[in-house]
Amino acid sequence: MESSKGLSALRRHGVLVTIGFASLIIASSVVSASLGESSIRTTPGTHTHFANSVTGVSVTYPIVLPSQYQRIAGLLSTDGGAVLWMVASGANAETIFEWSSSTDSLTSYPIQTTSDDLGIGAFAPITIDDSGSIWIGLNRTLLRLNPQTGAETTLALPPVEVAAAGSGLPEYPGPPGQYNAIDSLVLDGAGDIVVSRTFATQLQSVDPSSFAVSDLDVPLGTVLAGYGGADLASDETTNGLAVVLFSASNGNELGQYVNGDWYVGGGGCPAMGVTYSDNELAVSGQDCVTLGSGGSGQSPEVFTESIAIQEIPYVGVFRLNNGVTVGGSTTGLTSIASGGQDTGISLGSVYSSPSVGASSNSYKVNGSSEPDTVLISPALIAPSGADQIWFVPAQGIAEVGLVDFS
Repeated sequence: MESSKGLSALRRHGVLVTIGFASLIIASSVVSASLGESSIRTTPGTHTHFANSVTGVSVTYPIVLPSQYQRIAGLLSTDGGAVLWMVASGANAETIFEWSSSTDSLTSYPIQTTSDDLGIGAFAPITIDDSGSIWIGLNRTLLRLNPQTGAETTLALPPVEVAAAGSGLPEYPGPPGQYNAIDSLVLDGAGDIVVSRTFATQLQSVDPSSFAVSDLDVPLGTVLAGYGGADLASDETTNGLAVVLFSASNGNELGQYVNGDWYVGGGGCPAMGVTYSDNELAVSGQDCVTLGSGGSGQSPEVFTESIAIQEIPYVGVFRLNNGVTVGGSTTGLTSIASGGQDTGISLGSVYSSPSVGASSNSYKVNGSSEPDTVLISPALIAPSGADQIWFVPAQGIAEVGLVDFS
């Protein structure tokens, strides 16, 4: 692993190219719970402390979904943090929620589940197109929501290409290519929806107007790794794509699609997460983060810095507009400084399972009165504005937390 500035190897369709090593972060904000037209304010009552070792950082839990929802599977911040979108599942309910800072409330859009393909799986990624429509991946189906009218339209994606049996590459259950689940969505520079499906050998691209679907093969000998969340990124200014790939020979690798060509490797880390911020790419993985200097759209990202951090699998690194760099991992959030100094951000404590005879918002851990340290769902982190970041706790009730660096 690279631990300081240096060079790494980059392959372009099997041709070896050398490049040099950069920085990034994330932010967000949230509040309350309602069922459509009205606001229902709920006090979480589950967190015990928010002490932080990072000066000037505050952590709150401003949004709690109604008690019938047990899990949040998708998260997206838009309009500079003024709006937050969530996809949640619960007892006989699957719903899209919109939080607006102007009203400090939630609006709900029930998902019209007419088939099993619209059930919420491990991931329900969200993106927004140029017209303001919201797109959500539900298993192998795309759902488009018009927030102005509440109208929902679905598109069952065609089968996707997969690796041949016996290739040593991971395979998805069921008939080859039929049910590979959507794990990530992004909007590319051309305004199309780019879809990553777990263990596929191609990305799919959807025209938001015509619903026409086209394919983009990933490099030979690789499949899409399927981590969800930050395993696919789009630089809309240069129309470049970055993705986490998996190969039988090298394991996790960075893939960059730039100006019609694929480039594999060069990320420094065995990639688990890729994120763009202001035209700069960050790659994160087990115990390291590498930061880019910004691509031109004609060539792959040049990486200028590699940071060795604690041996934790980082699945996303984000640079806020105020210069803070934050890493999201399975253990929580970390403020990362150049040179490798990382400082954990305490997210408080939570009671993780309902206590007997208590209200729906009162939680205990395995019958104990002692709370757990809050962990996060690493695929559910969203930047918001200049100095905030949203996250979904991995334990407890369906709620959203906000870290404020202002």
